[in-house]
Amino acid sequence: MTNYKGLLTKELRALYPGFTDIELNEMANCLIDFYTTLTEAAIENNEENKEL
Repeated sequence: MTNYKGLLTKELRALYPGFTDIELNEMANCLIDFYTTLTEAAIENNEENKEL
């Protein structure tokens, strides 16, 4: 299984070289949480529209 958090942290490390690993991990976690919430909301909205 692909380690998406690790890949994202690696990409963020390249974009933000002055940040610490703790800060980069926090950014990765926030981005993952944001896109997970966004995807769940989109799926829920799609299911509600199908019912109409």
